[in-house]
Amino acid sequence: MRKNNIILTLLAVFLFSACATYKEQYKDEDNKIENLPTDKPIQTFYLIGDAGKSPVNGMSKGLTILDEHIKDKSTKKDYMIFLGDNIYPAGLPKKDEAGRDNAVNALEGQIKATKNFKGEVVFIPGN
Repeated sequence: MRKNNIILTLLAVFLFSACATYKEQYKDEDNKIENLPTDKPIQTFYLIGDAGKSPVNGMSKGLTILDEHIKDKSTKKDYMIFLGDNIYPAGLPKKDEAGRDNAVNALEGQIKATKNFKGEVVFIPGN
């Protein structure tokens, strides 16, 4: 019985390794892709959600990284879209209400992140 198990195990290993392939296989050679495109993108969309709280008169780490990334890469055709949840917990409080300064600071941090952006910026309100 033990001899049968060894033989069956070796046979299974042989069959599985015989089915392995190390090259691409195509049904039709016409569908074969020789090289991937190397063209630069025509337009880029930056989608930012939940931009986070920013320190007073500054930007959060995420916004700082975004600002550094877009400095030399953005074009006039690009879009930066803030996908809501810009101010917590329930939007911009009315003047003289508690939390207004923090909410305004959060928005100003997001606006600062767009200063070096050459394209169009869109803020989508709400959640």
